[in-house]
Amino acid sequence: MNCDDHNRASHYEFPHPHSLPVGRGNLEAASLLLPGLDVKIERPRATDRVHRLPFRVLFLLHLLMRLLLFSWLFFTSVYAADSVAVGVTLFEERNIIGAHQFFATFVQEHPTNAVGAFYLGRTYFAQEQFEQAIEWLDKAVLLDGNNADYHLWLGRACGYQAQRASILWQFPLARRVREHFERAVELNPAHLGARADLAEYYMKAPWFLGGGKEKAEEQAHEVSRRNLEEGLRIWRMIAAEEGSNYYTSGKKITLPPASERN
Repeated sequence: MNCDDHNRASHYEFPHPHSLPVGRGNLEAASLLLPGLDVKIERPRATDRVHRLPFRVLFLLHLLMRLLLFSWLFFTSVYAADSVAVGVTLFEERNIIGAHQFFATFVQEHPTNAVGAFYLGRTYFAQEQFEQAIEWLDKAVLLDGNNADYHLWLGRACGYQAQRASILWQFPLARRVREHFERAVELNPAHLGARADLAEYYMKAPWFLGGGKEKAEEQAHEVSRRNLEEGLRIWRMIAAEEGSNYYTSGKKITLPPASERN
């Protein structure tokens, strides 16, 4: 070996064992370089393999999970809609006890279903348990505040409860009656029942609770434009409240029995 070969050999650097790629062949090479070195192969952990999944695979898994969630919510809502129809039929057939039992169970299984809360409140209203009716109709409005019927019946329940309440509770309840009747008309201007009840409230309530003859007549005009017969009924109510000769009984109009509300 000449001098140049010796110099090249002396400057040769052996690779460090830890710089070798992990593998069976490299493990043997590392053992030959350093016989006393204990070299172990670390297998990638399961979590590392998940993190190393391609972005596209993770995105597809995310879409699949969302699809499964939406499918579950859809079929749950369809089942609830089908089952609630049974209770609605019982209620419309005036089977109040059966409807009450149905919806009392239904709201436990579907606590966020506004229809169930509304009809449970209606069953309490039909049984003249107005305090419980307010509780469940309040919940229906909370779950679906854009339904005119929910506001109308909540206002009615507050009105009947006000007749039973002490003087301290009558004023707050009366304000709630007006607020929910007005909200029902706002949500559905063509709702004759809501306009009729609002006209009745305006005619009976004192000015400091938002009442007024002009307001009642405005509602009577709006109802007459849509339904002349119902409009005439409201005009007769207004005339009777004024003690006019248009109404011959001379008796003060009071709220009809709760069972006659439709």
